[in-house]
Amino acid sequence: MKITPLQQYLILGVMIFVGVVFLYYQFLLKPINAKIDTLQSTLDQKKQELEEAKKIVARYVEFKKEADSIQRELEWYQNRIPQTIDKTKLLEAISFAQSRSGVVLTSLTFQAPTTPKDYTEVPATIRFNSDFNGLVNFLYQTSISNLFMTARDLTVTPLTAADYFKFTIQVQMVVSGIEAKQ
Repeated sequence: MKITPLQQYLILGVMIFVGVVFLYYQFLLKPINAKIDTLQSTLDQKKQELEEAKKIVARYVEFKKEADSIQRELEWYQNRIPQTIDKTKLLEAISFAQSRSGVVLTSLTFQAPTTPKDYTEVPATIRFNSDFNGLVNFLYQTSISNLFMTARDLTVTPLTAADYFKFTIQVQMVVSGIEAKQ
């Protein structure tokens, strides 16, 4: 079978068309597709970074709330620590804690003030009769007092005297009023 000149032109035209399409794909579309893939991977990376940034921002809000809470608590403690404390203020604070907790004070003696690094303690040794509920209430009242006080050296002994029927324990502890160092 012989190929006519028209068929030769058609075959040549198809081959040129296929060649042009191949060259168009190789030199024009393939680089554009590679650039699109690169941009898509960059976009995915930026989306991931955005999600991480959103998580950090969410943690920042929680951190800010916690920092504000701690700041308020610090200010509350600083407002409770006076620059000077005398035995009268400490006696009033202990008396107020006693009346609010239902314990019966049996003795109170002041000790010499101690001076650690950042503050001064004015300690008082107290004894009182109570039950465990009254002891816990007394400790709670000292913790929320207007005067910043600490309790230490807690000694609890059972109370066996018959005339103290509603009290079951005798407590001895050191309650210290704290003053800021000047």
